[in-house]
Amino acid sequence: MKGAVGGLRSLLRLVLVLGISGCGPVVIGIDYRPLAAAPPPPAPAASVVLQVRNVRGSERGGQTERVGTIYNSSRPLAGPTTYDGRPINATTPDDVADTVRAATVDALRHAGVAVTGGGPTLIASVREYWVDGPTIYQAFIVVAYDLVDRDGRIRWHADTRGESSVMMLIGNGLVKNFRVALLQVAQQAGDAFRSPTFWAALRGPA
Repeated sequence: MKGAVGGLRSLLRLVLVLGISGCGPVVIGIDYRPLAAAPPPPAPAASVVLQVRNVRGSERGGQTERVGTIYNSSRPLAGPTTYDGRPINATTPDDVADTVRAATVDALRHAGVAVTGGGPTLIASVREYWVDGPTIYQAFIVVAYDLVDRDGRIRWHADTRGESSVMMLIGNGLVKNFRVALLQVAQQAGDAFRSPTFWAALRGPA
């Protein structure tokens, strides 16, 4: 019986890997999932207008749904240039900005900042949002935050980076990679939003 169960698991892994290593693009549904053990957010003491911009370079997806490259695991492990690369796509081009927005809103809430139509503008610029291999698949997300006044002058700036890696692309491993990276971005952004320098900039003249 144990042998049969082990054989079934091996077959399932093979089917999942073969499904990923086919011919067309790999489409994944990326979502942001906040840390379940996080304490409840405080009552908001300030507010911002949030803008999320996808400013990725064209070589890393640009403003499309492309979020990575997957390589044919049947080739010798001699480097990405010898592999057949296939696109890894999000469900829509908006997923990049939408998931970063969700992570940013969560970070702001836990810092006591509401997202409304008033207050200074917080611009979240998504500079990197990508995953590739070939043997270890690393997902990394880089977001730059700027708090600007009505004249467009930058009052405050912070950079965040989240990353995660997996060795085997089984099940939703790619999605989990992005979830971990998004959570790290949210945690770093939350620390930055709680800093005295951010609050000093936030309370300055609008």
